[in-house]
Amino acid sequence: MTEAQPDLNQYLQEKELGANLLIYRYSPMDIIRPGGTVTLLSPEQRRLTAPVARYQLYEMTGQLYADKVDLVDLQTTIDRLFAGEDLPFVTDTDPDLPATAELIRGASQQGLQVIGTHQTGVGRWDVDDDETRLVKGLTVGGSLDIMTSSDGMYQEIVNQEQAVVATSNGEVKPDEHPYMWTTEFFEIVDATGESLLDQVPLSALGAVLFALQRGLSTATVKRLLLWPRLSREDLAGAQLVLGSNGCSKACLIESVDDLQRVANLPAGEESPENAAFLQFVAEDGRVPLSWPINLADGGDLLHQVAHGMSVDVDQQGRQLSTILSQLADSLGVQIRRYDRQLTDICDIKHFKVAADGHQIEDFQANSRKYKEYHRVETVFDVLNPTTEHLLCYDLTFNELVTFLSRLAQGNN
Repeated sequence: MTEAQPDLNQYLQEKELGANLLIYRYSPMDIIRPGGTVTLLSPEQRRLTAPVARYQLYEMTGQLYADKVDLVDLQTTIDRLFAGEDLPFVTDTDPDLPATAELIRGASQQGLQVIGTHQTGVGRWDVDDDETRLVKGLTVGGSLDIMTSSDGMYQEIVNQEQAVVATSNGEVKPDEHPYMWTTEFFEIVDATGESLLDQVPLSALGAVLFALQRGLSTATVKRLLLWPRLSREDLAGAQLVLGSNGCSKACLIESVDDLQRVANLPAGEESPENAAFLQFVAEDGRVPLSWPINLADGGDLLHQVAHGMSVDVDQQGRQLSTILSQLADSLGVQIRRYDRQLTDICDIKHFKVAADGHQIEDFQANSRKYKEYHRVETVFDVLNPTTEHLLCYDLTFNELVTFLSRLAQGNN
């Protein structure tokens, strides 16, 4: 006699797996069309009126098998695990490496090279007055030095004129802060070896290369795709930190294997100098509101955050959106844009399943009842406009670019 399979709840308990319900509120959709008023990057304000459920499936260490997926994809993931498949863990920053590698090859034909480094956090310090001391300190030029205050109670970051740029109540060690874990960053250089862009995160690399290949200037690309767009609510509760990362030996990137190899380079052991950066984080210091931005761009960064993008950068953003929407039209797909905000997280305690023991019909979930502030974010769906068949959903802008690039590569 064949041994009966456990039902879904028993299986999850035996495998020490858990599930979360994520409740979002979504705006009405905007269909993105070439030349339309609403673009992929235009600042829009929408009421968030539609509740939408997304799900996570995790093991007790916190690693995820599914993240922010709909119920169909949650069921598919569970079915595959149930069938004995060995699935990889996922993160919310997993990029499309093959599409990114193809964009790197395209960039090389234009004389551009991509250099990767593995970086690990060395220190972070609060910037106490970003509008005066930091901007003034950055205008002096040269290196910034880390010193201990005269009373030994806190750290000071000073410029060459000994002006205090930032202070800290004590340096945060890398293993005490989740956003100081090791990670990969990339530099784009031209045929002469001159650096065009640096501190490009892996998740944005494909979109940055796509924009450069379509003729956008490096100054526009970093302002448009790498620097943060913070709402008044974001900025009111934000902390600006100055950070320092130790870097691995630089690695020339030409393939998927190279992209994967960067994460295994020994960080901070072979580079003679650290990467200094600025980063906006939420008030408690644990949630990033921006990527790390090269310290040399600090003055321009703070000006854009305070006063918004210039008209010419905004215009080139519309140009990039038109290029992408025309690409979507040529591929026979439609892009739909939504704004959304996470409003609650619930622990799923029990699944109601069908007679087969694992088909989800309903579930019981308890709200965690703590109300953290979550930013409004923009996401995109890609679908066949004739059949309404959904090809991909909830893509970030960077994910949308690599998804469309992969579709285009498949059609060539």
